[in-house]
Amino acid sequence: MRSRLFGWAGLAVVCLGMLAGCETGPEAVVLPPPAVTLTAADVNRTTPLRLGQYAKITLKENPSTGYTWMFRVTDNGEKGNRKDGAIRLAGERFLPPAEQQPGTPGVRELMVHAAQPGHAALIGECRRSWERRAEPVMTIRYDFTVKP
Repeated sequence: MRSRLFGWAGLAVVCLGMLAGCETGPEAVVLPPPAVTLTAADVNRTTPLRLGQYAKITLKENPSTGYTWMFRVTDNGEKGNRKDGAIRLAGERFLPPAEQQPGTPGVRELMVHAAQPGHAALIGECRRSWERRAEPVMTIRYDFTVKP
């Protein structure tokens, strides 16, 4: 009985030690410095970028209500997701609110990379992931022009 108890306790200590070494939270994602930072006030405007530059987009998000931002990159022809277009999604992260009050929104940060010359758009929809057929509560669009 005693060895079994120490066996479980030892396993718990090892698991906790492994978890302590894991990186979680907003500091786990390192994003490059942006050339420009965009907010909800900058939607429906064209943002110029030079090849290789990054743009950071910051939007309020409240995942405790189930609503999160989902993004897709399109070319000017609205052909859906583009992996070979002028811009690419370079990374994103959620920064929780400083005060952990129920219903307090945090910030979604999204990094866009100017991958090749051309025009493209980033479209974001704020929706609940399990409500695939429901209309998003908000749709935003950021247009980009990438020059060499």
